[in-house]
Amino acid sequence: MTDSIALSVPIRRPDLSEARLRRRYAAERRFRLYGLAAIGLAVLMLGILLVSIISKGYGTFVQTQIGLDIKFDAATIDPAGTHDPATLAAADYSKLVKDALQARFPEATGRQDKRALNELVSSGAALTLRAMVMADPTLIGTTKTVWLTADDNVDMLNKGNMARGGAEAERQLNDKQVGWFDALAADGRVK
Repeated sequence: MTDSIALSVPIRRPDLSEARLRRRYAAERRFRLYGLAAIGLAVLMLGILLVSIISKGYGTFVQTQIGLDIKFDAATIDPAGTHDPATLAAADYSKLVKDALQARFPEATGRQDKRALNELVSSGAALTLRAMVMADPTLIGTTKTVWLTADDNVDMLNKGNMARGGAEAERQLNDKQVGWFDALAADGRVK
């Protein structure tokens, strides 16, 4: 019985007429074109996004540096004069940075002024000096101009991302710090 039903259903054959084939090929070309257009649009948007990120983030790849005349004082770094690596590593290099800033701006006499002055330079400046002395102990007892990384607030001021005018309470740097930075910049000590 199932054989008779299977034989009575006609077998459907595809329409292979010329007009149907043309419509099918045209639809296939449109589909490919839409796919290529979508891929092109996606690549264009990614390109715009990349250009936007690079143009807005370019400043983050550049650091502001302040040039200070660092006196590598033997009494601070290596009082015994042994050039022992352990002694050189344990020295107070932040004192060298503070002394250089104090020598450049002797008018900063109060405790708050000294603290504000020391905030011009990054906290990693001492590590930079330590690495220099560890690599070349002959620096001990000399004075050398060293370019140290500026504090992040000074960096923002230098890049123009912090307003100079307005109330002092509305910005991260006080008027004295801005003045000290301007004095360093006028002397060519900022790059």
